Amino acid sequence: MFASVTICLVVVMLLTEAEAENEILNRITNLEKECKAEISKLNANVRDLQSEVEGLKAESKLGKEQLQDLMTATFTTEGKLRPRRQGQDDHLVAFFATIRNAQPFLGQGQTIDFEHIITNLGGGYQKNGLFTAPNHGVYVFSVTLVTAYDQSGHASFIKNSEQITILYFHGNAIHDYDTSSQTIVLDLFQGDQISIRQIESAKSYHSNDHCVFSGFLLKERHFN
Repeated sequence: MFASVTICLVVVMLLTEAEAENEILNRITNLEKECKAEISKLNANVRDLQSEVEGLKAESKLGKEQLQDLMTATFTTEGKLRPRRQGQDDHLVAFFATIRNAQPFLGQGQTIDFEHIITNLGGGYQKNGLFTAPNHGVYVFSVTLVTAYDQSGHASFIKNSEQITILYFHGNAIHDYDTSSQTIVLDLFQGDQISIRQIESAKSYHSNDHCVFSGFLLKERHFN
């Protein structure tokens, strides 16, 4: 009987040692898996950082190239400021004029003369009611007309000889003064002319600065 007990104890000890070895092996296996997972994460982070570094290098290179281009365009090799090329300066162009004196019974197709000039930067507006574009660019024009008492009629924006828009007045319908306003945007070449013309004959507009005509160069355009 003693021998049987001894054998049982030996078997139990062997099983315990085997379980302990298996437990150790399982822990080692799990640690290996965890280490591999962490290494994989670290490798992914390293790749992301490398990509960011490459992106920053590319941006830095582009920034240096743009800065060099700007420096080359701005300064000579001797370090002196380059003069701007002739014709490349942006010009200030703006005008504002009103009808100060009465212009009774305008004829059909007659240019309305906003003879009282308040602003004329760039010299594009003439006293006969014509604006001539001094530069190629995008221009903005506005007009407000007030008819004489109890009159109806039409006027229009004219570009060179082309009718662009129509303004309508119906003062005789309301037996009073009537007003109409428009704002337009045009791409003009140098020398193009803008004016306001009467469509019908024998029409009059209110004087004493009630009628106004204005415009300005929004953006100059250059040809390379």
